[in-house]
Amino acid sequence: SKVADIFAFATSNSAMDMTKFAAAMPTVGATANTVGVPLEQLTSQMMVLADRGMEASTMGTHLRKIFAELEVKGLNYSDAMSAINKSTDKVKLATELFGKRAFNTAVILADTTAQQKLYQTELQNSAGAAKKMADIMDSGTAGALRRLKSATEGVAIDLGEMLIPILEKIMLIIQNGIKWWKELDTNAKTLVVTL
Repeated sequence: SKVADIFAFATSNSAMDMTKFAAAMPTVGATANTVGVPLEQLTSQMMVLADRGMEASTMGTHLRKIFAELEVKGLNYSDAMSAINKSTDKVKLATELFGKRAFNTAVILADTTAQQKLYQTELQNSAGAAKKMADIMDSGTAGALRRLKSATEGVAIDLGEMLIPILEKIMLIIQNGIKWWKELDTNAKTLVVTL
């Protein structure tokens, strides 16, 4: 429920959506977990990157690179972002720290630390966000139609379960009839058709 609340808050308060999470998380999730990045922090970073138009696969790859480089070099995320912000040549320092592929993401993250902290705090306090989103989606005409569709599907499943044994018997009769027909000789078939 905590993960659902975090994702619900993120998708309703930023450019992140479930499609982007599905694309980025398999790339960066395990690395973030291994180096001890909390889900709220990772999600807040994804939110600011999505808000700036970054594609999900790119953000996943770049964040994984950033986390790996921080771990290998023994650097703290906050210290690295602060150093980039204070640098007179942000691009050069970010490239030295994270390589040519992820430097731009590092610069964006360094420029948005305040927004990340705000998002992270809101994510930590997002308990109930998924239920609130579900309640909103379930209200009004659209919600009523969704509930009606769900009830109709339930009835169809019940009817299907009841009718399957009857249909199986009918199919068996038809199969036996086809088998009987195939076994008839030509004269018998002609007689049946004539009758």
